[in-house]
Amino acid sequence: MLSSEGEAEAFLTTVMRDLAERGYARSEIGESHVHVLSETTGLVSVSRVRRSVTDRELERLGETYTLRRTGDDWKIVVAVVHDADGVLTGSCR
Repeated sequence: MLSSEGEAEAFLTTVMRDLAERGYARSEIGESHVHVLSETTGLVSVSRVRRSVTDRELERLGETYTLRRTGDDWKIVVAVVHDADGVLTGSCR
């Protein structure tokens, strides 16, 4: 669990360094689904393909984010990486 902005920044720096070492160049978002749960809470679930500089597929994964509205902005409060076939589809209501 990352409980501060500094911890999140350090974690993402490590992830991006590791991806660069594997030849990562870009990501493609496949499907994406937005689920509004309330005026202040939502979920976003996506499938992603990471590609190398030679356009080789490095990996497929899914990501689901819990968002919370703070004023006019939405902030990610939970991020979960999972299997690509675990993307949340359909209606949450």
